[in-house]
Amino acid sequence: MKMAIDWLHINKIAILTLQETHLMEEVINNLNEKYHMLKFYGSGLSTSSGGIMFIVNEQTDIPQHI
Repeated sequence: MKMAIDWLHINKIAILTLQETHLMEEVINNLNEKYHMLKFYGSGLSTSSGGIMFIVNEQTDIPQHI
């Protein structure tokens, strides 16, 4: 996850989508607490299969409502 977040900042990416994240909601909540200028959203959260995550970089010029 650290590599993805570093890459997002270096390349000034506004929204990054990751597939097959296998993360639970608790992990998403922890990431939101740790990285204040990023917002993490997950769908299909499960450690056994699937799951996607959106990371929104609030330091870029993006619309307020996505």
